Amino acid sequence: MAAFLNIAAAGSMQFTPGFRIDSYEVVAPVGAGGMGEVYRARDLVLGRDVAIKVLTRVASASPENRARFEREARAVAALSHPNILAIYNFGYQDGIAYAVIEWLKGHTLREELAHGPLALSRALDLGGQMALGLSAAHEKGVAHRDFKPENLYVTADGVVKLLDFGLAKIVSESGPEFTAEAATDATTRAGMLMGTVGYMSPEQVSGFTADFRSDVFSLGIVLFEMLTGQRPFRRESAVETLSATVKEAPPPVTALTPGVPIPLERIVMRCLEKSPAERFQSARDLAFALSALATPTGAFPATRTALSGAAMNNQVWFIVALTVIVGLWLAAVMWPGFRGAALTRSKPSLVSFTVTPPAGTVLANVPSKMLAISPNGDRIAFAVTRAGHRELWVRDVASTKAEPLRGTDDASEPFWSPDGQHVGFFADSKLKRVSTDGTMPMTLCDAPLEARGATWNAEGTILFSDASGGLSRVSATGGVATQVTKPDHEQGHAMHSWPQFLPDGHRFLYLRQGGPSIEVGATAYLGTIDGSAERPLLGGVFNALFLPPGVLVFVDAAAVKVQRVDVDRAKMVGDVEELPLAVDRHLGHAALAVSPGGTLAYAAAGSQEHRLVWVDRHGREIGVAASDDGWRDVALSPDGLHAAVQRIVPDANGRPDHRAACALRSRRGQQRRSASCSVGSLAGGAVDRAAIVVPQ
Repeated sequence: MAAFLNIAAAGSMQFTPGFRIDSYEVVAPVGAGGMGEVYRARDLVLGRDVAIKVLTRVASASPENRARFEREARAVAALSHPNILAIYNFGYQDGIAYAVIEWLKGHTLREELAHGPLALSRALDLGGQMALGLSAAHEKGVAHRDFKPENLYVTADGVVKLLDFGLAKIVSESGPEFTAEAATDATTRAGMLMGTVGYMSPEQVSGFTADFRSDVFSLGIVLFEMLTGQRPFRRESAVETLSATVKEAPPPVTALTPGVPIPLERIVMRCLEKSPAERFQSARDLAFALSALATPTGAFPATRTALSGAAMNNQVWFIVALTVIVGLWLAAVMWPGFRGAALTRSKPSLVSFTVTPPAGTVLANVPSKMLAISPNGDRIAFAVTRAGHRELWVRDVASTKAEPLRGTDDASEPFWSPDGQHVGFFADSKLKRVSTDGTMPMTLCDAPLEARGATWNAEGTILFSDASGGLSRVSATGGVATQVTKPDHEQGHAMHSWPQFLPDGHRFLYLRQGGPSIEVGATAYLGTIDGSAERPLLGGVFNALFLPPGVLVFVDAAAVKVQRVDVDRAKMVGDVEELPLAVDRHLGHAALAVSPGGTLAYAAAGSQEHRLVWVDRHGREIGVAASDDGWRDVALSPDGLHAAVQRIVPDANGRPDHRAACALRSRRGQQRRSASCSVGSLAGGAVDRAAIVVPQ
């Protein structure tokens, strides 16, 4: 704890053991330096050890210093987060300002780095915690401005604590002085340097105003140092170091530490971009990227893989490991080695196995709406029909046993919570959620009878297709839904559907469809949860799924495909690679799901026969009206003896023809009779109408 708060060894200090500050008794001095002193103390009320930071008598004599100390103490006190040092109290005694802080046992990151580079898993773990701590501070409007190993404390339990959010940064009248090792006083005055040489961002070095992305740059330097054992811009003098920070590119991480995965190197290099606009735009984005690599499913090779053909020209590094699951209408294949390597023309062989439905059940007959895979790819949620009623079941991929989820009668379109402990779904015109531990479900809000997808972010927000055809958001704990997007019917956008949050939890991917029966694909769009920006990304798709850190898996009229995507620019990048998968499509949507860790599940095309059947009120099948596929929009006659049905049929070129083919299906003998149709457009609108003429 001697290095706690970056204070030098104790010399002549104000207080001695036994001195009382409010209800705290000083146990021992820890250190002093600059304008402050730190003591270990005992909380006499709660019976715990604490640290007390006080201003020196000279510093406390300045009203400006006292006001700044109190203002920053209040700001940090609002940052309640496991990865930020906690402040318990603040006050004055005999004119001396003090702050009471949690007492930590462990060491600074600087002490750990003295032994050289950290192990990969250790660096990922600590780096992810640092990013989460910064994200919590940034969300409260607080920038650290002096992010460095000396201000990062690692407890004995391996928890990272961010220290010194400006409590010891007092503005010096003489201005900052720099060395290659020591910190300067931080200031928010325009045109003045603030931070520590070797850890400052280019905008800090240049004296410009620094925002939260400056902390991201500093964290990138710390990540670089953890992986390589050295700083990216360190030179012989402070002036040369400052110049290199602004003008020179950092050396590749893999050149200094062979074996560091390419995806991780790319994350570090993105943090170290000279322009703030080119870095991660938030610490939370960075935390998600590091977390994706740190998960057990995130195994990746350490070196680049040679590319062939056009892929070599574009250096496309797809971080994808696909596990495809199928049973009756689900099939599963494992694709080892696909993650972390480029997609090449020579694909590895596929290994498949079959997942059968639970005994006494059949899988639900609309597979595109009945399948979801957990965030880490180890479980699937799917719908089955049992005794005439639909319900959700969950199965571990590595097991042969599936379990029903209680209270999910007539459920459809399951989706997982980010922690994999809950499944959301639609039922009874409601949006609901249920825990996988067997507790009864919770109703969150009203939802359309024919919903089209939902997604759940780490902030506890669920985005779902609403009754207006747009997308709405609601808290995962329930409440009133707020509309996020609204279809523009004049532009032919009948509905927005199948949303998927991106890792930052703010942006999302969704489809804009022309209607409920569109078979020519939709346009994938990027949106934001505040509705501030919507940009087209890719057209003619039946599904489009984002895979961190920057890959799009989509289905078009031909096949399942994979391509890099730059979401910041809303632009597809590099070559398109095709996967040998035949995926079921229904109502303009492909039955495809992918987890952030790179596990893909799909319903195989043609693996289930769709029939039009007559059933009694108990759900028993009493006759077949049609065995061919594609009939929809069924309407029963008043006497219950006939049904009018409709479907979209191919034109001469094999493309879907929006002139609906109509027919009558008789219950007596299940005879098929043709009906003539007329389809037109209402004046001034895009609404189709179909008039059925019943033959005599």
